[in-house]
Amino acid sequence: MNVTVRIVLWRREIVVFTITITIIIIIIVIVVIIIIIIIYAILYTTPLSHLIESSSVQHHLYADDTQLFITFSPAFFSTLIVHLLSVLN
Repeated sequence: MNVTVRIVLWRREIVVFTITITIIIIIIVIVVIIIIIIIYAILYTTPLSHLIESSSVQHHLYADDTQLFITFSPAFFSTLIVHLLSVLN
């Protein structure tokens, strides 16, 4: 079965495209899968980001990687280690 999209301008019909139902279903399935992937990525990274932000550590979330940035002065190294250990516990 085919679906034909037509536009009528000045009493003349123009066929824009013809597409089969199978292709329409495939397009809908692909769009739904993309939406699910985006929602999953948001639901996964948002709690992780909040958790990292609460520990006062700078970070950047990539699609397949999370990087933590910790800057400190050598004089405060032991204080930083105690803070990081308390965050991990």
